[in-house]
Amino acid sequence: MKTSAMDSGYDCQENYRFAINEAHVTPIIALNPRGGVDARTSNSLRLAKDGCYTCMAGHKVIYWGKEEKRGRLKFRCPAAVGKCDCLFRATCSKSRYGRTFYLNPKRDYRLVGLIPRGTALWQKKYDRRTSVERAYSEEKGSHKLADPRVRGLEKIKFHTYLALCAQIIKRIGAAITEGRIIPEALPFPVRT
Repeated sequence: MKTSAMDSGYDCQENYRFAINEAHVTPIIALNPRGGVDARTSNSLRLAKDGCYTCMAGHKVIYWGKEEKRGRLKFRCPAAVGKCDCLFRATCSKSRYGRTFYLNPKRDYRLVGLIPRGTALWQKKYDRRTSVERAYSEEKGSHKLADPRVRGLEKIKFHTYLALCAQIIKRIGAAITEGRIIPEALPFPVRT
């Protein structure tokens, strides 16, 4: 499965739709609560930091299966199924069945996602993005790719290749120093 990890600046419904439907990749995008609207909500369902869905009172809702006809996921009030005590149960829903929450994977890309938020796989994919960002930051800062002192495409290419080589050599040196790599002596022919 191809993925594309992006920071929270790309967190909008259109970017999810484009990534899934047109680019055919799974978007891994951090949520961004900007713009006055809580980006972690869909109607009255909320997404906790651990990736679980909660009601407005903060209780983890109970997954109650998928409605195949409508293509949506169904969740129930945890107080209605005896999983917790909730002070707001009477005001939230007067029904004995309790309040029901729905998520539609085709509409709610941001909350559902092809790789569920909060899972180890989602975090692993997102962490790869941050390691790439650190490498870019090093290249632009320490290796002067943000402000090169040369002009011309050939000279810029050469400067970039040297910067990348320096970065790789630093990684190899760190691995040797930390003992992750043990260099072997190369055999040289002995002249007599």
